[in-house]
Amino acid sequence: MVGEVGGVGRGKGLTNISSAKLMNSQPHWRLFLAALWMIVLLGSGRVQGASAEEHLFIVMVGFQVDAESHVQNLRVERILEPLGGPQHPTSVELPEDFLANAKKKLEAEKFKMKLKDGEPAKSLANFVYVPPVGLTGTPAGPISLGALNGAIGDISTFEIGGRGCQSSMFVRPGDAYVTGVTYYAIPDWKYDKTTAEKLIDAEINRCMAHIRDPKVISRKDASTDGQSIQEVVIKSSESKILSIRFRMICSARDVLSLIVTSRDDLDVAMHQATDNLFEKFRFQ
Repeated sequence: MVGEVGGVGRGKGLTNISSAKLMNSQPHWRLFLAALWMIVLLGSGRVQGASAEEHLFIVMVGFQVDAESHVQNLRVERILEPLGGPQHPTSVELPEDFLANAKKKLEAEKFKMKLKDGEPAKSLANFVYVPPVGLTGTPAGPISLGALNGAIGDISTFEIGGRGCQSSMFVRPGDAYVTGVTYYAIPDWKYDKTTAEKLIDAEINRCMAHIRDPKVISRKDASTDGQSIQEVVIKSSESKILSIRFRMICSARDVLSLIVTSRDDLDVAMHQATDNLFEKFRFQ
């Protein structure tokens, strides 16, 4: 869950990438799939819809670990709003207990101390922050981006055009669903639809490689000028009552994926809330 995040190499030759080359990674989909099966025995429930005011931030923190695996010198390095406007880095007021909670989660991982020039080396990690919305100051409901609030990113490494990249996956199980978001920045390139579709296909393939007997139920193109958007529904032979729904979006800067796995027998309100969440998941 910890690594060098926050930057990628700059390179050319993106038009020569292939799905096979993009799948050269340590897939973090197992984390998502492990949480997925927790919902099989749970019943359906009613949920609220996602708010149009929701904002998803990725908070990059730096820290060091001592010989007893205690986290030291924890600090915010950078804050991104991946779905935001042209100015990718942003600022937001974090809760007073944000770093304290992040420290607890990092220390629970029991990281080993790493040395550089005889001193504890700096490590980086990603967390999700979704500010509360509305007059009550509460999250927008369980089937919302707010469900990911506080999640720590699981990092996977792979290549794009011969350049190393790192992707973070954030997962949070709910009562009758599992929500996940993946994110990575891509080397500088001029957006073109063909290459963007290859990137999206690679993300779909990386997921399906870890699902037993996957079957694509539907695929929808919701692309607009400047961003490619594909939405896919997949089922597995391991469970006939679960569906995995993805929305992959790709721009000239980033690739993001929204994944929701839920039971097929959930009520109408749940399905409507899920539709609403997916429709709003796009670059601004």
